[in-house]
Amino acid sequence: MIGDTPIQPVVMMAQLLKSAGHRIIIATGRPRKYNNITLQFLRDNDIPYDAAYLRTDKDYRPDTVVKENMLRKMKINGYDPTIAFDDRKSVVEMWRANGLFVFQVDEGNFYIEISKFEDDNEPLDVYTISSRGCTCPAAWRRKTCKHTRMAKFWTSNLNSETGVVLGLNENNDPYKISNIF
Repeated sequence: MIGDTPIQPVVMMAQLLKSAGHRIIIATGRPRKYNNITLQFLRDNDIPYDAAYLRTDKDYRPDTVVKENMLRKMKINGYDPTIAFDDRKSVVEMWRANGLFVFQVDEGNFYIEISKFEDDNEPLDVYTISSRGCTCPAAWRRKTCKHTRMAKFWTSNLNSETGVVLGLNENNDPYKISNIF
């Protein structure tokens, strides 16, 4: 979140809703290991909140599944959300399917997930790249990271007719890759 820019109309809505007596609940796909950074970001940007739900560390399920589980936990904890603000189209659809009125705050259709694996095929880290940037810690420290550069390369080399994307191997030679979207 370092270097991330809050969407000011959403910040204003959170402030207005809070001042009108509503409770603000944050549901983010960021892992709990970034809890302190996330909460500091909210405080630094005057974003009010009553509770914050983060995904558990090493939870690599899609955001739709993680946030739907968060919604169940919110209800168990006595919250009854009626409105959601989100940017990812699939998550917006999930909130709506669960009866919430949703404000889609960004286009949210361009996402690439990159996973780093070891030999046991267990993902070590999963980073999501959107039009707003990457979720990796390196991107929080600076404007761009290697994941964002890779995603830009991949999307610029996508053949829309065949769906084939060219990637780069360790020698920077192009080769066909698949299943990146």
